[in-house]
Amino acid sequence: ERLRTYVEEIRALVGGRAPGAALRLPLSAPVPIWIAALGPKAVRLAGDIADGVILNWCTPDRVAEARDAIRAAAGEAGREAHAVTIAVYVRASFSGRSDEALVAAAREYASYPAYARQFEAMGVEPSAEAIVKAVCLRGDRDRAKQGLDTYRRAGADLPVVYPVLAPGEGGEAALTVLRTFSS
Repeated sequence: ERLRTYVEEIRALVGGRAPGAALRLPLSAPVPIWIAALGPKAVRLAGDIADGVILNWCTPDRVAEARDAIRAAAGEAGREAHAVTIAVYVRASFSGRSDEALVAAAREYASYPAYARQFEAMGVEPSAEAIVKAVCLRGDRDRAKQGLDTYRRAGADLPVVYPVLAPGEGGEAALTVLRTFSS
């Protein structure tokens, strides 16, 4: 309910309707409000009131479940089922050193209770290696593109590829990720 209140307050502020505190910028269109949603309540709230939702550390199946919940909530709120843009962060690595960094990142996220619950709900073993295998893009170009297409078919309107690089990896490693998805 606090998140709903914040969204309403922000909409009023940027829409010029907040008493005594309206933002005084000329806007050509309403500012879209996006919600980062992890749990089922936040996902449904996004369908109810948001313009977009950002999902994180999700399997394609979780994206499909979120899509269905968002569309149902949008319909119940009297909105178009496709009113909410669905984005999902999808981490990617294409080198052994980057894979090590990806595993370290997964280990850290798995230590947070909310993410641990999400991994469990998705049926993903709580090891960092299993998490990376389930939710990250790795391997050769064709395999990575197929993985990204799987996220799109699951309902991700905007998959956000998040390259993970190892410390000291730079230019060439980043270019590998860019080249993989640029054609």
